[in-house]
Amino acid sequence: MNLHAFTLSLSLVRNSLFVLAVYAVFGLLLQNVYAAPSVTDTATGTSCQQVPARVWQGGSGQLWLCHGDSGFQPALQMNTDVEITVRGPLARSHVVQHFNNHGSEWMEGLYVFPLPEKAALDHFRIRIGERIIEGRIRERGQAARQYRIARGEGKRAALIEQLRDNVFSLSLANIAPGETVRVEFDYQQVLDYRDMQYRLRFPMTLGERYSAVSKPHTPTTPYMRPAILRQTGAGGDQTDHAVIANPDPTRRSNPMRLHIDLDAGVSLTKLESPYHAIHSTQLGEGHYLIDAGDGAPLQSDRDFVLTWRPMLGSDPQPVAFSETFAGKHYTLVTVLPPRPDIAQQRLRARDIVFVIDISGSMAGESIRQARAALLDALDRLHSIDRFNIIWFNEQTGSLFASFRPVTPDNLQQARRFIGALKAGGGTVMAPALKRALGGQQDFDRYRQVVFLTDGQIDNEKALFTLIRQRLGDSRLFPVGIGSAPNSYFMRKAAQWGRGSFTYIGDRKEVRAKTAQLFARLQYPALTNIRLHIDRQRYTVFPNIIPDLYAGDTATLLIRGDDMPRELKLGGDYAGSNWQAVLQPEMRDARNLGKTPDKQAGKGIAVAWAREQIDALMMLHHEARGQAMKQAIRDAVIETAMQYHLVSPFTSLLAVDATPVNLSGALRQQRL
Repeated sequence: MNLHAFTLSLSLVRNSLFVLAVYAVFGLLLQNVYAAPSVTDTATGTSCQQVPARVWQGGSGQLWLCHGDSGFQPALQMNTDVEITVRGPLARSHVVQHFNNHGSEWMEGLYVFPLPEKAALDHFRIRIGERIIEGRIRERGQAARQYRIARGEGKRAALIEQLRDNVFSLSLANIAPGETVRVEFDYQQVLDYRDMQYRLRFPMTLGERYSAVSKPHTPTTPYMRPAILRQTGAGGDQTDHAVIANPDPTRRSNPMRLHIDLDAGVSLTKLESPYHAIHSTQLGEGHYLIDAGDGAPLQSDRDFVLTWRPMLGSDPQPVAFSETFAGKHYTLVTVLPPRPDIAQQRLRARDIVFVIDISGSMAGESIRQARAALLDALDRLHSIDRFNIIWFNEQTGSLFASFRPVTPDNLQQARRFIGALKAGGGTVMAPALKRALGGQQDFDRYRQVVFLTDGQIDNEKALFTLIRQRLGDSRLFPVGIGSAPNSYFMRKAAQWGRGSFTYIGDRKEVRAKTAQLFARLQYPALTNIRLHIDRQRYTVFPNIIPDLYAGDTATLLIRGDDMPRELKLGGDYAGSNWQAVLQPEMRDARNLGKTPDKQAGKGIAVAWAREQIDALMMLHHEARGQAMKQAIRDAVIETAMQYHLVSPFTSLLAVDATPVNLSGALRQQRL
């Protein structure tokens, strides 16, 4: 089955009742699926297999070298250079790092590094002396086998693997004594637009927020061991659940240089970096050249963040760009919200219900933070709103029998109610979800459901069915607290619920993170957004378009055999019908700069492919039976191979044809 046919069939499946019949939690089965070794390795269990926490702490860009019983030692890092090209909402980063093996032995290296969420890593190369070795995309197991064979034959080899959505590893084999290795890789991302500004982040530390402890596993974020560490025997290819720790604050930071070519496409009202000094030169309207550090090397003890605010209008502003890649046409649509003052003037009456988990696992800091968050939420209610609070553990109850208006008496009663909430008992979500979504009668009011929980949800099928049957005109906003929440369920529930999922790994940040969510939810700017397009001819992400809030943006990605001559958008804006007709503008080679394979103008195609892989990985989790799982796995591989992307099932491999390590030291130690 070709990719187009399979994609079409999956799109139809997603929109049928069959999807609901295959939702299930596979617990141990999922762990086995994602933890299973892609290859077998006959390593002897040397100290190279016993990875100290300091190796994982090297996520700010530290390469660790190992040779048999010598264990892992830090390579000498010379410098890091980062070039980022931003065109509208798309950013492409080119990273160059130099490492030196200052030891007296041939070494194998391990480099674990973070990237932004949903980064699409598609190119890398290594340079050793005059030799340039290009990375090529391969099926994950095949790439690992070829890497190990090359390592044993004394050839230089490099392998990039995805450990989780935002964590990758680079393995390097046969680095000679005194040799300098130049590593280059490229990735692309769709930028976040929140709180009225775009935000570009370049991760420079691998802190606790990336760990398997603080961030739960999801189908799209399996945590796997790099090929360099996989071994046979009891336990096989084990996942690491507690080896990634916070970086040692006493460890010397690695300096780097970072340059940004920013062409926002619109005029800006603000451009700044909250954590580093920058120097900017304006080249045109919305076009800037930016040097981070103002000419001095950056110390990589914190992530680099750049924010900018576009100039907004009095109405939603849509813009569309198209490009052609490999015989297909791709279109990106971005809708900017109206100015905040306009959105605030056009308030919409809301019915908002807060659902809070008060089971035993919420005891302590979680329940204290949740109570404080709800008190803050009450202060953000408008006089035209109505509200209610539902609690649940193994039982379910509510503050009021139905929605009540925002009056001083009702608010005072709610504050007393919140102050009396205590954690205890088990976790049974369905009755609370049913109550929160039930009984909607006034469809002139905008209804929001905020769901705060830290519990594991193990009856996904029933809950998805409940959401689909009872959602009506409601919007669902799950908030997951700590390491226990079933992130897969919550992301999917938000998608079905036309809302968004907020994950809070640090229980001490519940109040701060929910305050950001509640601030967003105050001003729905454009709701019930509709794209009038033939879904049989075009594949669109996201399939269900969420509402546009003041301070946010909506982004759509479209692929088809041809480019639409015009795109029609519709929605509800301030109680009236909003419509826009767009004629997509063709992009040119200036969009995202050069790539190693010289394929210019494929930024939208890469963004679409990244969303396609995410959608397929969701279906992989939902599928029942190995035949269906294998078919979806094959589709992920086919997509990743076509667009040259690292994925859970594909890796980037670079192998030099000429053996250089004739001593066989690595072969004896590792094979």
